[in-house]
Amino acid sequence: MGKIYDQLGIEEWVVIQMRLEMGVKPGMITVGLGRPASTIWRELRRNGWVRPKTHPDPEHSLMAGGYRA
Repeated sequence: MGKIYDQLGIEEWVVIQMRLEMGVKPGMITVGLGRPASTIWRELRRNGWVRPKTHPDPEHSLMAGGYRA
């Protein structure tokens, strides 16, 4: 039987956004949430996260790299 995967919840999305705004690196966010790194990276890519300083869409917060919970 295959693995069972849990989706990220709203609480985790908010934690990701808050930690990105605080300048925490994504790798450390994975440790704090107890989630695999691939899960967090997939979430960041899916929601348009880019490393801070440059983001093509001015509506996105540069501090969180454009990620919104």
